[in-house]
Amino acid sequence: MSDAEQIAKNDGLIIRAITNVMRPLVKFLIARGVTFPMFAEMLKHIYVEVAAKDYKLSPDKEVTDSRITLLTKVHRKDVRRLRNENVNFVVPVDGVELSAKKASLGAQIVAKWLADDAYTDEQGEPLRLYKLSSKAKGAANFEALVNSINNDIRPRVALDEMTAQKMVVKDSDGLIKLNKTAFIPKENFEELLSHFDRNLHDHMAAAVHNVAQNENDTGKKFLERSVYYKDLTAASTEKLEELVEEQGMESLIAINKAAYELAEGDQKKGNNDQRMTFGIYYYSDKDDS
Repeated sequence: MSDAEQIAKNDGLIIRAITNVMRPLVKFLIARGVTFPMFAEMLKHIYVEVAAKDYKLSPDKEVTDSRITLLTKVHRKDVRRLRNENVNFVVPVDGVELSAKKASLGAQIVAKWLADDAYTDEQGEPLRLYKLSSKAKGAANFEALVNSINNDIRPRVALDEMTAQKMVVKDSDGLIKLNKTAFIPKENFEELLSHFDRNLHDHMAAAVHNVAQNENDTGKKFLERSVYYKDLTAASTEKLEELVEEQGMESLIAINKAAYELAEGDQKKGNNDQRMTFGIYYYSDKDDS
């Protein structure tokens, strides 16, 4: 097979894969009333943005409108218009832009409770906490935990919210215990979309990076693996889902602790401008193949 034939074959495989990847997204867009013209305009913005940012001929030289048109086939008139507008195509809701950079307070409390040695025992399990510093006599307490993260939120308010969401439970002796089986908060729609934004972006970015590296046979690849089985009964997929939730959560807790400790140390260093995402997902459905 010639190089040209191999490139054409690979392009066909890419188009087929992208078509399949896009189906659940398009299903979601239709359900939310995002029409094809709206989505096409978003894509046009994104094509222009990516071409301008990632396809510079040199780091200190801006990409010209003509080059963007050549790369994307977006008309030069549209390129000029889009570059003069907000190229990120961020639509504010009630004046607030969607952001995935900051986790909710409940998630931050859980992360520290699971990772910080001050709030875990020798086995790494989250300690039961006193509610108030005044009652703790120097022992670990929920008030100090919340204040170490955010001084603007009253610990009682945070506790009431986490109790309502069953993230924490109160023992008979009055101490507060993290409910490890249900400590993931019930997020509001904005928080869910923030995770949707970040998680799918980073998963896609890792997969695209790996495909490109494989094609060029250069550089390191990101971890991006999965287990796939078919010809299963619904009962079997339910058992597997329970196993994934149990063992997957153990992995997440271990990575959270390691990342928390490293991040604490990196606060004292320079050049701490990197971020990471580690995730686990499970999906099952009727096999229509």
